[in-house]
Amino acid sequence: MTTTAESSLTMVTALPMPTSRGTSDLGYLSFPLASSTTADSAWERIIDDRLIEWGRDPSRLADDGVVPPKREVVGWAIRLARILASKGADAPQRVVPNGDGGIVFERWSGANAETIEVLDDGDVYYTAFRASRLVHRERWLRMRD
Repeated sequence: MTTTAESSLTMVTALPMPTSRGTSDLGYLSFPLASSTTADSAWERIIDDRLIEWGRDPSRLADDGVVPPKREVVGWAIRLARILASKGADAPQRVVPNGDGGIVFERWSGANAETIEVLDDGDVYYTAFRASRLVHRERWLRMRD
């Protein structure tokens, strides 16, 4: 019997991630990858300094009309961050709550951008923008059944 976590890992390993150091080409943008040590430490800072802190006290993100991510969503984001780091993906330039209980990882270069959004229902979406226009959006995986 495959657990949700195991099936999620299987789906993530099929994502269009880099197979070697150099560039991460997800089909729309190419971001340079840092050395393994630099990339790993950047991901660990995001996990330790941002996500774990959000998980400890999600209410500190609450604002008028903003729904903070629940601990479960933070846990999914941490798991996804560790998987992306293990695949050699460079860390995002910004990690923010989406305002609806989810978390967004963002990378950009000029008017081009990529986001990976962990929604509060467990869906994870990859979105790409070129010249500030949406060019691709797809559900990458589901973090729970």
